Amino acid sequence: MKSRNYLVLLTWCALMSAACGFQTSGGEQDSPGTKQENVQSTGIALSMDNLTSTNAVGIRFQIAKCENPNANIIFNQVMPLEDLKIPGGIPEFVNRPFDENSEHLFSDYFVVLDAGCYHVAATPVDINDAACTECSQVIVRNIQVYEGLTTEILLISQCNGPERGALDVVGALNHPPVLEGLVYEPSKFVHVCEETIICATASDPDHDPIEFVWKKKSGPDLLGGVDNGIIDSAYVYSRTEDDGHVTECLRITTEWQGDYEFKVMVYDQFHMNNGDLVRAEDFLGVDSHASLTFPLYSSQNGVYVPTTNYPTCQPNGGEPL
Repeated sequence: MKSRNYLVLLTWCALMSAACGFQTSGGEQDSPGTKQENVQSTGIALSMDNLTSTNAVGIRFQIAKCENPNANIIFNQVMPLEDLKIPGGIPEFVNRPFDENSEHLFSDYFVVLDAGCYHVAATPVDINDAACTECSQVIVRNIQVYEGLTTEILLISQCNGPERGALDVVGALNHPPVLEGLVYEPSKFVHVCEETIICATASDPDHDPIEFVWKKKSGPDLLGGVDNGIIDSAYVYSRTEDDGHVTECLRITTEWQGDYEFKVMVYDQFHMNNGDLVRAEDFLGVDSHASLTFPLYSSQNGVYVPTTNYPTCQPNGGEPL
């Protein structure tokens, strides 16, 4: 048999037992009808509500005479849940109203009464015999008990189901950028004090935004005081984009004769909720960038003239660059 994702507690009863007044915690249910048959129902109470997360362990049955129900409750009895479920293949309960493949926890209470009119209440209770907050009380009124016959009624208590939501998981692939080329203008061989433009072109397979980072790894100082480390954005000459291909150019001037080593790194970026861009590898915690190390060679062809502020290159004693 298959069980449902929701829980319905039911009571299978003929009459009930004594206490105060009916404590209505849910809506009333009209009587589903009576049967005039000699039927007796018994069971062994072993079960707890293990179908969902309610705290119901039994059902309190209360019976009162119709004349004055609040003053004439004559039965008040808590019955534990049975270790069986209905309809459980019992023809009498199949499709009346439960489907033959459904499984409903229940309690059963049988009591002998004088013939007459009665009101009946069924209240699911927790382990302390307190009314179960997840399941409603059910009351049926004006149930007729006949002399020499058993009247059997079925009460169904509706229980709340657990709050449910949904999780929609989308798995996406991210690829690192691709460095497509590097160009020197005029050349990677330059004179001291000569301006050089170096352009790198990159693209991202996923068309993510691209960030270029330029670094001087080794060699003498550059004009303007750039030592080994990240080259400031003030040295960026231009940035252009054409159909997903991004070209960024660096403009530098060597200050000394010597061999230089530079590195360009290209990062793909994601948008944060606040609109800021963040490197994909920082967002994911794994590498996602491309890099290229390249040389530059500077030979002496100019005059180094120190000043009180910073060095100034003067080619062959001419005007400062």
